[in-house]
Amino acid sequence: MQKDWNQLIDYQQLSNLSGGDRGFEAELLSLYVRDTLEQLQPLEQAVAAANAASTRNIAHHIKGASANVGAIAIASTAADIEAAAHHGSLDNLTPYLTRLRQQIDALQASLR
Repeated sequence: MQKDWNQLIDYQQLSNLSGGDRGFEAELLSLYVRDTLEQLQPLEQAVAAANAASTRNIAHHIKGASANVGAIAIASTAADIEAAAHHGSLDNLTPYLTRLRQQIDALQASLR
């Protein structure tokens, strides 16, 4: 499981944020996953409604939170969604939303 963990999280970024406190890291990631999962449905709804502004704002929130905890792959996917929304290109975001959900689910599974 350690290999998957390294792919999902930049552990150095997380350690810098937590001061190396592994308990705090686990708590921080748990809160991050819960918050990010809560953002997925509104993001999917914004894309389905072709609401570029809401899509961009939600994706930006996910991107920032992800970068803060070192979830670099999730941050990258959210950045792709944010950029597409910024350009008004919401038609082909389904693969990105699927990837985002898979990445978050994988991170959540790694925390169990």
